[in-house]
Amino acid sequence: MKYKRRLHKDFIEVNNTETLNVMLNDCANFFDSIIVDIQYTSGSSRSNDNRLYPFDDLAELQIVIESQIENGMKIILLFENITQFNLVPSDLYYDSLLGKPFVYIDSEILFSFIYPREQINEDTSKNNTWVKSRFLKYKIIKH
Repeated sequence: MKYKRRLHKDFIEVNNTETLNVMLNDCANFFDSIIVDIQYTSGSSRSNDNRLYPFDDLAELQIVIESQIENGMKIILLFENITQFNLVPSDLYYDSLLGKPFVYIDSEILFSFIYPREQINEDTSKNNTWVKSRFLKYKIIKH
């Protein structure tokens, strides 16, 4: 099975160090930002004649982030063909403000909200939201 990629014309692709730095700059390194929504689209489906297509050939994850920077902006991260996703909601007694994430571009993309790549393991994953994918795109909506 081969992954599909949908055309998202209004998103900017992040595929090397230069475009990564542009994204981080455009997003103010995610300073004073919070995750407000996460949506996963698998690609699996059921047809009108009740046949199942049980293959996650899209595996898209969209994370919506709101920021106070520049009088407020919405940042939409679109991870295509995700291979792993670890979600850890904030504890009720702690804030969910984001800091500068750790982002790596190699044969796949790793986007970690708290820990650098070399510190991600079973223990640190209990406190860290991170995504591995083959592609990353983003879009900024300024208020």
